[in-house]
Amino acid sequence: MDAKTIAGFIRTGAYRIGHEALLQEDLERHFRNGCIPYEREVRLSDADRVDFVVDGHIAVELKIKESRRRILRQLERYAAHDVITGLILLSGVSMGIPARLNGKPVHFIHLGRMSLGC
Repeated sequence: MDAKTIAGFIRTGAYRIGHEALLQEDLERHFRNGCIPYEREVRLSDADRVDFVVDGHIAVELKIKESRRRILRQLERYAAHDVITGLILLSGVSMGIPARLNGKPVHFIHLGRMSLGC
């Protein structure tokens, strides 16, 4: 599986975005229902813990509200890890994301278009 395929799968779900914990529950349920192999709250280093790693190598980060700068820095750190081959950001924050970070593909999913609300 690659990041583009996983991003497409994630887009088929519906998510509650009132709180990040609800979003995590909904995404985890969507992964389970789709038989997508994932791990939750994966430590990449002492400083880096990603919300989900799919298929052992795709980082999936969820952000309801956060500064664009902090989100981008966090994604750059994740992309620096050799085990990560692609990144997916789900966020309610509208922002421009580079197509690649550290040579790895990045996919952005804006939650405003696919949410169930709270």
